[in-house]
Amino acid sequence: MENTITYVTMVAGFMTVVAGIVTISWFIWDVRKQNSKVLVRQEALLEKIEEGQQKGFATLLKGIENMHESMIEGNLKLQKGIENMHKSMIEGNLKLQKGIENMHESMIEGNLKLQKSVEMIARLVTKAGRN
Repeated sequence: MENTITYVTMVAGFMTVVAGIVTISWFIWDVRKQNSKVLVRQEALLEKIEEGQQKGFATLLKGIENMHESMIEGNLKLQKGIENMHKSMIEGNLKLQKGIENMHESMIEGNLKLQKSVEMIARLVTKAGRN
């Protein structure tokens, strides 16, 4: 009988060890399976994040290119405006100079006429004084 109890105890111990090993193996397998699922979800999430970043960078790049083109166009318009203003200033200065020259000539002509008038009045006064 003692042998039977020993035998049953050994079999029960062996079965307990086997059940423990099976339980631990199953637990490890289940944890790995769960980790695998989590990793798959994380990978999908990371792919979506990467796609979003790529779209964002593409949009940002396009925005920078548009801004660069706008700046170039603005600079060209500004340069053209400055050139037109410079040209207008030169034309205005030429017209002003021509006006000053005409005014000067008119003043000279007026002075000559005034001088002739004064001379004529002086002659008349001199003639009137002799008479």
